[in-house]
Amino acid sequence: MPRRKQESPNWQHMVTFGVGLGVDGTEDPAVASKWAPNDSRWPDPTSGTDTSLKKIDDLLHASVNSDGGFFSAKDPQTFSRQLAEALKGILDRIAFSFKFGGDNYLIT
Repeated sequence: MPRRKQESPNWQHMVTFGVGLGVDGTEDPAVASKWAPNDSRWPDPTSGTDTSLKKIDDLLHASVNSDGGFFSAKDPQTFSRQLAEALKGILDRIAFSFKFGGDNYLIT
């Protein structure tokens, strides 16, 4: 399984792809995607006054921790483009695992 980051798990694990449909949390996904799983900057989704926004951050956190992805689509074009990127990432992972499975498979 190809790892996107050095800290990514090298064992079998669930990968989460989160989609915010027009909503954003308190953290910038481009910045937060570089944080370690136990980084103290991850907000607590149960504390404070803006817990709804922090729950979106929690989905971002799960996506980052599992080496998946997260995006927030505010319009159909962004949703389509980002979903296509996520699906391509999934297919790349599948193709990689088949490559080392002993048989030659072509996924197009």
